[in-house]
Amino acid sequence: MAYVTDGSVHSGGLSNERRVINFLNAIKYYPEEITPLGGTQHKADAIAGTKGISIKRKKDAGQGSFDYLNTSQLPDVIAPFFTDVLAEAAAIRLDPSIEARLSAVALIRARVANACSQALDALTPQLVTEFLTDALVTRYQAIDLMAVTDANKLNLYSPSDNPVVQALSAGHEFCISGKAKGSRRVESTNLRIRITTNNGIGALLGVSKANKNSTISLKLQQDRVNTLLNLVNPLVFEMEDN
Repeated sequence: MAYVTDGSVHSGGLSNERRVINFLNAIKYYPEEITPLGGTQHKADAIAGTKGISIKRKKDAGQGSFDYLNTSQLPDVIAPFFTDVLAEAAAIRLDPSIEARLSAVALIRARVANACSQALDALTPQLVTEFLTDALVTRYQAIDLMAVTDANKLNLYSPSDNPVVQALSAGHEFCISGKAKGSRRVESTNLRIRITTNNGIGALLGVSKANKNSTISLKLQQDRVNTLLNLVNPLVFEMEDN
């Protein structure tokens, strides 16, 4: 499966954030004015007083996914699996010959894929549960509202309405399954843990025209967004065409 790495998804997300913020301010959803929070260091995309808002964009909730977490700060249990291949990639990147670096792309891609698979296989139920708690509970403590667009529909709900968050609070333990090189499904959920490069192997070796560099990224992905929306019983608004 190919992933867009040219920034177009991010640009579309920013446009969607402005649209949602303007709509919520127009209906005075909060007494305070909602303002955007720039940069990727914030889990919240916008804030009203002290209340954080996380905005997710879907053109069709029946297709695709969105991320709760997308970080290059790998946990200690995952990072060691990439030490050797990243060192090898760094050495190849120093080669002045572009042809030599291009010829190494397939090899490094395969080795990164193997490292991703090995790292995911190392995630025990305890580690998976700790990861989900960090990604969905700890990192969302300041989030008061989830705002998920589905075309022109705006779905609003609390992060605590997520059934997985409720199960974690009740002490449920989760495990993963699957054999894909770069991802595993969290069983009994529509969540997926994914490990990949953020800008591709070409950028990692310095041969990409679109990106200067690339890192290993860990993601928690929400699949079947429409199913999630059915479960959280959101407050739904119809927005005008963008």
